[in-house]
Parts: sequence; C-alpha cells; structure tokens
Amino acid sequence: GEYTPPSDRLKHIRQHISEDESGFKKLLKNKAMKECFGELQEEGKLIRPPKGYDPEHPLVEYLKLKSIMLWTECQLDDLLYEDVHKKLLNGFKTALPLVTWLRAAKFA
Repeated sequence: GEYTPPSDRLKHIRQHISEDESGFKKLLKNKAMKECFGELQEEGKLIRPPKGYDPEHPLVEYLKLKSIMLWTECQLDDLLYEDVHKKLLNGFKTALPLVTWLRAAKFA
C-alpha cells in the first residue's frame, strides 16, 4: 500500500476512491487479501472528511485515511527460512490488487 503518502499523492488517492467506488469496494471484498491481511489498516485517520468531500459519501471512512495499506505479523523464530520466503512471496502476490489499484490513482 502507501504509508503516509505526501499530501498531493493522498489527494489523488482520495479522488480515485471517490471516482472508482465500485473498483475500491471490489478491492475491499477481495477474499484472498482479507484472509492474508484482514482489513485496511487505519493508522492515522482524519476526524472529519477531507475538504471538498461530502460527509455522506458512502466511502467517507476510507477517504479519511492518511494511509492505504495492509500488513500482517508473524513470529520469525517460528518459521524456517523457506517458510519465510514463501510467506513473503504469497503476501506480495496477494497484495498486488491493492498496489495495482493504487497505481491507477494518477499524479497531476
């Protein structure tokens, strides 16, 4: 995902969420991502909607986010090297839909 992107980048991500509601909702329902990572992380969130967005927007809680990211934790001492490699590779593959969707949020 994107952890605390610069304000101009975050503006484009929010615009993309607003303009591609169905694509974003589909992303949120991605079964493999949910099983691997759970929900989008809410580390850093505005109290009110960002300037210019309707407080009644159906995705307003996501528009308030300051980062769009996923993560998971595991105990490395419980895993063999090969398992870590497989887990990392699986995580990257599973997160690819989010990365692809975020890349579609155009810069100015």
